[in-house]
Amino acid sequence: MAVECRFSANPFKRFRHCVPLPPPLEEAGWTAAMPLFTTFASLLLLLPLTSAAGLRLGDAMNLLVLGNTAAFTAALLAHAAGLLDAGFSPSFLSDGFCVANKATPWLQSHALCFYVDTAGALALALLCWRRPLPKGLALLERSARGVFAHGAAHLGLWYFSPAEPPSPAQLASPAQLASHGWLKLALASAGLGLFFFLLLRTAPTIPRSHAALHAAFHGVAVACVVPTAFGFSYVNTVLMTLVVLYEMLTAQQKDEAYDLAAVIVHFPVTQLAWAEGFSCDRYMKHIGGHVWYDAVIPASLCVYAAVVLSRQPRSGKLA
Repeated sequence: MAVECRFSANPFKRFRHCVPLPPPLEEAGWTAAMPLFTTFASLLLLLPLTSAAGLRLGDAMNLLVLGNTAAFTAALLAHAAGLLDAGFSPSFLSDGFCVANKATPWLQSHALCFYVDTAGALALALLCWRRPLPKGLALLERSARGVFAHGAAHLGLWYFSPAEPPSPAQLASPAQLASHGWLKLALASAGLGLFFFLLLRTAPTIPRSHAALHAAFHGVAVACVVPTAFGFSYVNTVLMTLVVLYEMLTAQQKDEAYDLAAVIVHFPVTQLAWAEGFSCDRYMKHIGGHVWYDAVIPASLCVYAAVVLSRQPRSGKLA
């Protein structure tokens, strides 16, 4: 069998290990290319949305983000219900994430997410060290705490990961809830509520009271109702939908910074969800799995900040 040898940061593999080459594409292997297809199809839709409908670039891109998020969730639910074979990776369906390096706890995907998010939060905190923030960077004001909360949630998932993942189609029943202990569920709901609150508050357009109400509801939902295998998809759908809708409907000023946030920050995350769901076993497991989804969030925020700051000396202000 042909193998490929590469260097690794895994000390248990002596920093170098060999893995079998990926198998050739099978009849259903085209599904791994779905992320690229959705990306190009979405970008092509920008032309009629911006010209025929007269939308801002930011509004058009945010509509695509909402459509991408809804399509991903619908495809996952239809697959789980047996209505169609959407081509999701078996590992993603069983774990709810693309989890790599399960045999090496400190390099498991959830642990990697904690490392990356912590580093990203520190970078964002340094970017926001000087106050007041330059024009256009309100999006970064509370981003560091949200990114760190995201990493802390993955640390909890890493620590409490079950030996065997639950059935993705199994919903929680009252008997199952009682077996977990109501106090444990209450603590989980509170922790998840705090997670939702901190992430929603990173969006400047979501008021504190609204974020608290959304967080309370969705924290209980994830802890008590949503199957573990659907946890990531549920959180991704809720956060992306709420953040984008609030920005589209309540933004006081839709300027160049609004457009840049939609293009640089919001859109890449939706594409990583497709990539993780469809190409986990074939590709993403070999390069860290879900950590790439987490990494793109602080990375895109840093790129956004760099672009916004680079625009200010030339134009004086954002259009």
